Amino acid sequence: MGNSVDSDLPILYCVCNLAPDISHENMKDSNQNMAHTLTYALVEDEYYTAQELKTTMAYLRSNYVLLDQAEDVEGMVELLQNNKVDLLITDVQLSDGLCFDALNKLDVSELPIIFTTAYVQYREKAQQYNMVDFLLKPYPSEKLERAIKRFEKQNIYLLTNHL
Repeated sequence: MGNSVDSDLPILYCVCNLAPDISHENMKDSNQNMAHTLTYALVEDEYYTAQELKTTMAYLRSNYVLLDQAEDVEGMVELLQNNKVDLLITDVQLSDGLCFDALNKLDVSELPIIFTTAYVQYREKAQQYNMVDFLLKPYPSEKLERAIKRFEKQNIYLLTNHL
């Protein structure tokens, strides 16, 4: 394999479990439509899941900047107190409790949130927040892409303010 970006894509597909029907051209088109920078924070207590999500986000939206990440409720509270982010992607069940424990300590009524979890029973609770989507693990990258597009559609004012 050469050093071009296109030749490296199959490796990215394997590492990130990206479905083969997501073409590089489609991703480039999406990114060109969103040429400005948006910020997000990630809360995930499983190391490899967090790494995979960061890699997938970088691939799907290279213009999104990961400001910070946490792996537990305490870290999530600190993260959200110290950072203003445009989007939060959080696992529901963390090592020391539920993400809702952190969210209830803060004013996050306007913060768009993508919830990820292996437990469907948390969907109703997640709907009490500014939920963009609720992704059941394991989820294919197409579902994350759909959630990001929903976030962008719902928050068009953020997109225009970041131009």
